[in-house]
Amino acid sequence: MEGGGGAAGFLVQYRGISSKLKKRFLRKPNVAEASDEFGQLARELSDGEAWAQAGLCCVAVAKCEQTLLNASTEVSAVTQAARYFLKAETVNHQLHCPSFNEHLMTAISCFQHAIQLYNDQAKPALAASLAVELGQALRSLGKPSEALTYLCMATDLHAASPFHHLTCLGHIASCKIELGKWLSLPIIL
Repeated sequence: MEGGGGAAGFLVQYRGISSKLKKRFLRKPNVAEASDEFGQLARELSDGEAWAQAGLCCVAVAKCEQTLLNASTEVSAVTQAARYFLKAETVNHQLHCPSFNEHLMTAISCFQHAIQLYNDQAKPALAASLAVELGQALRSLGKPSEALTYLCMATDLHAASPFHHLTCLGHIASCKIELGKWLSLPIIL
């Protein structure tokens, strides 16, 4: 990273970009330029495997794109932020680091926001794919009961696509088997 090493360099760069977004007398901030700079910083941080910080930069990109009324780039940035936060949680989980699951909660929040944005754009298939991605990630982190919520949401969103609907039902059945809920499994004949 350019502005120094480690977390201090990230904070200096992040604050520098954020300061460009402040309104000045008789000058509007260049939101598009700030969005590009936040995106570049996110790429640098992800290359350095600073997943949570890269996620924060992607959230900043999403806020800039929301200001610019660019819905497709906003949802893309929110989704990327969710994936970065999920990666940070996965790394913590693999290393058996004690945590309060703050990265997981942030990832879930970002996924929910992206799902809502896709629903607002009348793109239920894309919303469902994110719900499945989140559900599968929660299952891999040993949280099948939380995964059920998002897999059921994906099933509802995939109602128009029988193949995807059945795939989601299969994921739900796997979660229920992991939880020991044999009697609540759907019977498919």
